[in-house]
Amino acid sequence: MQGERIVPDNQGMPKEQNLSYDSIIKEFIERLSDVQLIKFINAAYGKNLPLNSMVYKLWTESNVGRRRLSDLYIRISDSTFHLEIQSYDDSQMVLRMFEYGLRGAMQNDKTYNKDRLTITFPSPVILYLRGNPPDKLEMDIIFPHINKTMTYPVPTISLSSYTLADLTNKKLLPLLMFYPMKYEDLPKNTTNPEQLREAFIAEVKSLPGLLDNLHNSGELTNTQIDTIVNVFVRIAAQTISKTKIMSLKGDETAMSEVAKLETIKVRDFYAELEESEKKAEKKGIVKGVTKMLRALMANGSSALLLKPAALEAGLSEDEFNKIVKEINVNKRKKQKTKSKNTTTQ
Repeated sequence: MQGERIVPDNQGMPKEQNLSYDSIIKEFIERLSDVQLIKFINAAYGKNLPLNSMVYKLWTESNVGRRRLSDLYIRISDSTFHLEIQSYDDSQMVLRMFEYGLRGAMQNDKTYNKDRLTITFPSPVILYLRGNPPDKLEMDIIFPHINKTMTYPVPTISLSSYTLADLTNKKLLPLLMFYPMKYEDLPKNTTNPEQLREAFIAEVKSLPGLLDNLHNSGELTNTQIDTIVNVFVRIAAQTISKTKIMSLKGDETAMSEVAKLETIKVRDFYAELEESEKKAEKKGIVKGVTKMLRALMANGSSALLLKPAALEAGLSEDEFNKIVKEINVNKRKKQKTKSKNTTTQ
């Protein structure tokens, strides 16, 4: 399934469009750094894999031709993981997981010992964006020739079981963008559906603060936040339009709060612009001070005496030492060249 590029809608709230949820989240996960990916796997599987582990994104037969992940098949150190993202219930999902796992094992995890073939299945999990699936799906495999029945279990993760804060704390960050889907239907065991509108608005309001904390702690980049906000806004708008929660359906206050999230992208744009300007200004200072140091040292001025002025101009001590070292190296090269030319003459 080809991923749809998410772009901001500059004409106010985004129009309702069909989103390729499967492709969006897979592309987002595919572009995570190794550390981010390990944290996500640890959260999804309840593991504690070291953050410096080796990460391998494995290809399966279905995506070799177009070099895209059709499913998430990942090896971290010696452990292999297979994740599938589902937006709807599928009675055949456990069978498909078995088929995918078998295909991946045959391609990436088979060994031969004399005449015996051994294949190792990956650890599976299904991430459900909608609904209330059971904690795990199971399938029985019967081997009548040996009179045995084996059960193949697949754990599930349901978005409906978490709050935004839960997803943040547990580092299930790729699921943040799909969170509004939780409000498309009445959650099970709902006693007061009227309160769901207030809960939705409160969580939308909390998103900027959560994303700020994740950015400031180095958990997410500005680009990743931009993707999360783009998808979150579009899905939230669709949710408000078609939700079965009547107190939320078509609510103008909720739609207004969703629209305000667009300011996160504007803020991040100016933050990046300001950072670029600072870097350019610093580059200009370094260039100017370097030129001054070269001229003064060429006339016999001591680097030790020039150092306080250079530091006051904005250079760090490491930058000053690096510049002085380069100047001295270039000076020795010129003297050597001059000496050779004099000898030749």
